[in-house]
Amino acid sequence: MDEVQQLRAENKQLKRENQELREKLTAAEAQIKQLIELLGQNSHNSSWPSSRDKGRQKPKPKSLRPQTERKAGGQEGHEGHTLEFNPKPDFIESHRPAQCGHCQAPLPEEIAASKVAKRQVFELPPLRYVTIEHQAETIICPCCGEATTGEFPVDVSNPVQYGSQVKRLSVYLRNEQFIPYERERQMLADLFELPISTGTLQNFLETAAENVKPATEAIKEAVKKAEVGHADETGFYINGKRAWLHTVSTPELTY
Repeated sequence: MDEVQQLRAENKQLKRENQELREKLTAAEAQIKQLIELLGQNSHNSSWPSSRDKGRQKPKPKSLRPQTERKAGGQEGHEGHTLEFNPKPDFIESHRPAQCGHCQAPLPEEIAASKVAKRQVFELPPLRYVTIEHQAETIICPCCGEATTGEFPVDVSNPVQYGSQVKRLSVYLRNEQFIPYERERQMLADLFELPISTGTLQNFLETAAENVKPATEAIKEAVKKAEVGHADETGFYINGKRAWLHTVSTPELTY
């Protein structure tokens, strides 16, 4: 009799353990399924931004245009786009012959050209920074004998400094073109022979941020009052670390 009771107790224990194992197996299978789905997610089949596709095999882009028998490239009869003559050139370089190409007689400057052939070149000016020296003059009044000194421009506050055009270009390269400080420093040195440090470039950006703060605050308040706003979260990497950019916008404004 004791043996039967022992077997019943063992059977009951085994049933309980079996049920627990079944529950754990079901939970594990659900977790595995979820992990497999996460591994297969990308910006095309989920709400993930495209920046999270890093390291994943991206599908080759497929053209939505229907197949035709036309060859790639410019089509026959297509109107091309070429550079047009500028009616007001900034500079004119004259190329005048010094002697006759037939008898080698000299051609004096007094002889006017019978015809002029023209060609234009769109060129960049010499890319080098210039130094502008501001001088505040002191003048003695001939009437009262007192001295009056002229005033420097408001933005010229130091003995030696960088000008507003340098600051504008720096902020543009950083904010609009996303060029890192070190590459921006090298670019200014290579193109303009301008000596500048990355710390100074960062100061330019911080000053610009302070200057536009009233405008950004006004945009923020306008977006908050909008009836409908669009919120977006975009992930990106800074020095290999995950970061997030959050924006709220309307059809006209973005904060």
